[in-house]
Amino acid sequence: MQQPLSIAIVAQTPRDAALADTIASRLALPISAQRDNSYDMYLICSQQGIGLYISALAPMKPLIVDFASESFLWRRKTHGKNQPMARAIGIKPGYYPAIIDATAGLGRDGFLLAQLGCKVTLIERHPIIYTLLYDGYQRALTQPELSEIVARLSCVQQDASVYLQQLSLEARPEVIYLDPMFPPRQKAALVKKEMQVLHCLLQDDQVATDLLATALQIASKRVVVKRPLHAPTLEGLQPHHIIATTAMRFDVYLMGATSV
Repeated sequence: MQQPLSIAIVAQTPRDAALADTIASRLALPISAQRDNSYDMYLICSQQGIGLYISALAPMKPLIVDFASESFLWRRKTHGKNQPMARAIGIKPGYYPAIIDATAGLGRDGFLLAQLGCKVTLIERHPIIYTLLYDGYQRALTQPELSEIVARLSCVQQDASVYLQQLSLEARPEVIYLDPMFPPRQKAALVKKEMQVLHCLLQDDQVATDLLATALQIASKRVVVKRPLHAPTLEGLQPHHIIATTAMRFDVYLMGATSV
């Protein structure tokens, strides 16, 4: 069993100290006067946002959730209703289902679905990842070009299985979206910055074994699972149909069908 990673909070400038104190208190983490690699990870509070820095990945810059970044803007421009994820969700002209993203992570897919018109609840159970996600969400609310999209998002820090099972019948979503952690590749250079950080942070963490089964009980229309193209199906359950790209696929489970 791997040892827990050591994490500290750092204020980039004196004016960031109040935010650093708040985050340190909420997460019960120590404050470090500087980023000196004494800890495995640092949450760095700055005017640009809260960033996660991993000492072992130096000189990689801190990971910040920024829905207004140039790289994410490209994804927004190229992600339309005819893209594989939108088709897997079932989005059609005039139909924008309510979605629970039960493994929200950094919120990228959930934001894109909200951009297309869906109301999306982002659920993330890991406190560090949720801190990054919620910080990005709050900053996006203040940006005029993003505020309409972000208004269709809500963020929840909780274990998704518990959250789903506590929903009333009226609150159950039409679609539940699952994007469990992809297994690490053999060549680290092939792994994007975000995935390198998440793999370091989560180590051997896996989606709860009962999450797909719970989602199938709660969703009213469908459950969509994002998987690497050649990976086995989640929990060995065969989907009703698959929408694939060159690198990944979306396994679609339809409620009321008989083949699950």
